[in-house]
Amino acid sequence: MTTSIFLRLLRVLPTKSMKDVPKGFVAVYVGESRRRFVIPVSFFSLPYSRVLMERATEEYGFKQEGGLRLPCDEEYFQDIMVRCYGSSSRRKMSPKDL
Repeated sequence: MTTSIFLRLLRVLPTKSMKDVPKGFVAVYVGESRRRFVIPVSFFSLPYSRVLMERATEEYGFKQEGGLRLPCDEEYFQDIMVRCYGSSSRRKMSPKDL
Protein backbone atom coordinates (compact mmCIF):
# COMPACT_ATOMS: atom_id res chain seq x y z
CA MET A 1 0.00 0.00 0.00
CA THR A 2 1.50 3.35 -0.93
CA THR A 3 1.96 6.05 1.67
CA SER A 4 -0.54 8.43 0.05
CA ILE A 5 -3.24 5.75 -0.12
CA PHE A 6 -2.61 4.81 3.49
CA LEU A 7 -2.85 8.42 4.67
CA ARG A 8 -6.15 8.77 2.79
CA LEU A 9 -7.41 5.62 4.53
CA LEU A 10 -6.48 7.06 7.92
CA ARG A 11 -8.56 10.13 7.08
CA VAL A 12 -11.50 8.09 5.81
CA LEU A 13 -11.54 5.46 8.52
CA PRO A 14 -12.09 7.66 11.59
CA THR A 15 -15.65 6.69 12.51
CA LYS A 16 -18.30 7.71 14.98
CA SER A 17 -19.92 4.44 15.94
CA MET A 18 -18.79 0.94 16.82
CA LYS A 19 -21.02 -0.29 14.01
CA ASP A 20 -18.71 1.52 11.57
CA VAL A 21 -15.68 -0.58 12.56
CA PRO A 22 -15.04 -3.24 9.90
CA LYS A 23 -14.10 -6.79 10.81
CA GLY A 24 -10.37 -7.06 11.49
CA PHE A 25 -10.10 -3.45 12.70
CA VAL A 26 -10.36 -1.70 16.06
CA ALA A 27 -11.07 1.90 17.02
CA VAL A 28 -8.46 3.81 19.04
CA TYR A 29 -8.47 7.36 20.38
CA VAL A 30 -5.34 9.44 19.87
CA GLY A 31 -4.06 12.70 21.31
CA GLU A 32 -5.52 15.40 23.51
CA SER A 33 -8.55 15.74 21.24
CA ARG A 34 -9.09 11.96 21.35
CA ARG A 35 -9.40 11.74 17.59
CA ARG A 36 -10.78 8.35 16.65
CA PHE A 37 -8.92 6.12 14.19
CA VAL A 38 -9.83 2.67 12.97
CA ILE A 39 -6.68 0.58 12.61
CA PRO A 40 -5.93 -3.03 11.63
CA VAL A 41 -5.98 -5.47 14.55
CA SER A 42 -2.66 -6.75 13.18
CA PHE A 43 -1.05 -3.57 14.56
CA PHE A 44 -1.21 -5.11 18.04
CA SER A 45 1.03 -7.99 16.97
CA LEU A 46 3.82 -5.55 16.05
CA PRO A 47 6.53 -4.56 18.56
CA TYR A 48 5.62 -0.85 18.15
CA SER A 49 2.22 -1.39 19.68
CA ARG A 50 3.76 -2.81 22.84
CA VAL A 51 5.56 0.46 23.54
CA LEU A 52 2.37 2.48 22.98
CA MET A 53 0.33 0.09 25.12
CA GLU A 54 2.88 0.33 27.95
CA ARG A 55 2.68 4.13 27.75
CA ALA A 56 -1.13 3.95 27.78
CA THR A 57 -1.02 1.72 30.87
CA GLU A 58 1.34 4.13 32.65
CA GLU A 59 -0.75 7.17 31.77
CA TYR A 60 -4.32 5.84 31.97
CA GLY A 61 -4.06 2.57 33.91
CA PHE A 62 -5.68 -0.73 32.99
CA LYS A 63 -9.25 0.45 33.56
CA GLN A 64 -10.08 3.08 30.98
CA GLU A 65 -13.57 4.35 30.51
CA GLY A 66 -14.67 4.37 26.90
CA GLY A 67 -12.40 3.20 24.11
CA LEU A 68 -8.70 2.48 23.94
CA ARG A 69 -6.69 5.72 24.23
CA LEU A 70 -3.12 6.03 22.98
CA PRO A 71 -0.92 8.71 24.60
CA CYS A 72 0.65 10.37 21.57
CA ASP A 73 -0.28 13.19 19.22
CA GLU A 74 -2.11 12.56 15.95
CA GLU A 75 0.84 13.36 13.69
CA TYR A 76 3.13 11.00 15.60
CA PHE A 77 0.50 8.24 15.46
CA GLN A 78 0.00 8.70 11.72
CA ASP A 79 3.77 8.52 11.22
CA ILE A 80 3.89 5.23 13.13
CA MET A 81 1.07 3.80 11.03
CA VAL A 82 2.68 4.91 7.75
CA ARG A 83 6.02 3.42 8.77
CA CYS A 84 4.33 0.14 9.76
CA TYR A 85 1.92 -0.20 6.85
CA GLY A 86 2.97 2.41 4.30
CA SER A 87 5.24 2.28 1.30
CA SER A 88 8.12 -0.16 1.42
CA SER A 89 10.34 2.61 0.06
CA ARG A 90 10.31 4.37 3.43
CA ARG A 91 12.54 3.17 6.22
CA LYS A 92 10.73 0.64 8.37
CA MET A 93 10.30 1.71 11.94
CA SER A 94 11.99 0.06 14.89
CA PRO A 95 10.45 -0.02 18.39
CA LYS A 96 13.51 2.00 19.49
CA ASP A 97 12.17 4.85 17.33
CA LEU A 98 9.27 5.26 19.73
